Formats: sequence, structure tokens, C-alpha cells
Amino acid sequence: MRVTTADDFCGPVRQSGDQLNYKLCPVCGSDSWKVYLDPSSGRWMCFAGQHGAGGRVDMGLPVDDPGAVMEHMVRTQQTEEYDPPEIALPEWEGLGMVEANYMQQRGMTVAQALKHGIVKRMGSPRVLIPVYQDGKLVYWTSRLTVPENHPAADGPKYLSAPVRHPLAVYGEGTECLYVVEGIFDAIAFAETDAGCTAVALLGKTLPNYLRKNFLTLARKFGIIYIALDSDAAYPAFKLQRTLEPLVDRVRVLTMPRGDDPAELFRRGELSNWILENA
Repeated sequence: MRVTTADDFCGPVRQSGDQLNYKLCPVCGSDSWKVYLDPSSGRWMCFAGQHGAGGRVDMGLPVDDPGAVMEHMVRTQQTEEYDPPEIALPEWEGLGMVEANYMQQRGMTVAQALKHGIVKRMGSPRVLIPVYQDGKLVYWTSRLTVPENHPAADGPKYLSAPVRHPLAVYGEGTECLYVVEGIFDAIAFAETDAGCTAVALLGKTLPNYLRKNFLTLARKFGIIYIALDSDAAYPAFKLQRTLEPLVDRVRVLTMPRGDDPAELFRRGELSNWILENA
């Protein structure tokens, strides 16, 4: 794994002099408290695996006061949950024929799309997917409904709100929790298994600032299924280590090579896959 930001470090952390001392190494998986990160420079080192020397990571925080940076990092990772601010949704309109066809190509009916608040971003060939928490809008992402090289395309495949992303939770089931990468993956599980809830990490890894939120959510469920894409074996292992306090409840599910939950849902195969694997 290539470590580029402080969010790539996860798990228990404590202060050691003027450095942050992590129990888990994001590269070699050592859990011997041998990883040290200097918040003033971003330099880090794993003394168990003897790697990282001279490497720098983006702390994501100003470093004018290294002591304040360290205090913030330790406090955020150990005691605080991230409370995302409420934001506004870009101008939008109802799904048109192009957007409806796009959703149907993904295996989702218009009714299912509307149920999850999916609309068209006004003036753009994109579907707009909002993320709510406790009834307030805290994030949104959007996805092109045309190829990126299409004349009407207005940027990369995905464009998202310019804020820290939260956990994206879908479904109201209480039997189990599916942990997935993307929002469409989470919606796929929520629509297929009504007895469970799905949470999207919005990526392959769990940022440190969401660790407490993630553990709080996971503790509500008897079984936690980690169902990342087939190319995410190490991130799944890393996430399993994050859930170490709930180790007896965690199951890692392996997706078919080249597939993800949204693709299985599109092909109508997710229900059978759940019966065979979960």
C-alpha cells in the first residue's frame, strides 16, 4: 500500500514525545506499536518493517503549531466522532429520460433512485446522489451519465462536495451491516437485503477521522460483513483490524474477480451471491 496522507494510518494511536505512535502499520500490518509519525513534518517510520524512512505524508492540517496538530490528531482519533456540517445541494431537477435510462442500466428502477434521493444535476449530464445524516444533508456526489470523452461531459466521472466525506448509510435493517466502497454498492445491498443496512466508505480505506463513527455504527449490528471490491484484499484486512474490538462479529466476503456489489446487482446476481456467501 502507498501511504500518502495521515488518513492512511488507522487504529489505536498515542502520543510519544513530539510524535504520534500507532499500533498498526498500514504497509506491513505489524501491530507492535512500532510506527511513528511526526505531525510537524509528515515524516514517518515503521521500525518493525524498517520502511518509511524519509517518506512524507500530507497531514491535512496546518503545521504552524505542531503541538496543536498533535493534540488534534490524538483527540480526533481516540475520543471524538466526526459531526459533518450541513451543506446545500447544487441546483437540481427531476430525472429525465437519459438519467432514468442510466439508472436502469445500473439495474435500478426510477422508483428506487427516487427513494434514495437521486436527481439530475441541473445543466449537467450527471445524476446527483445526496448523503443525509440525522435528517440533514452532509455530502453529495455526482456521476456522469455519458462517457468522459463525450462532448457534453463537464469533468471527471465523479464530482463530489468540497468537504470531508462522512459515512454513507443506506437501509434500515438491523440484522447485519454490509461495509462497501461506493454509494451504488451500498444501495445495491439495501435494495437486495431489506433485513440489513449498508455503509459506503466512499473509497477503499477508512479515514482516521471516521474511525469512531464507524465503530459506533458497527456496534449496533450482530454481524458485520466487509464486502469490498475484488481488488481490495489489503484494505479489507486493514478494515478488519480496525474492527478488532468486534472481531467475533466480522466476516470478510470475497467478491468475484472483477466484480463489485453494484455490478452483481445490475446483473440480478446479488441476491444469490448473498445466499451463498453471507
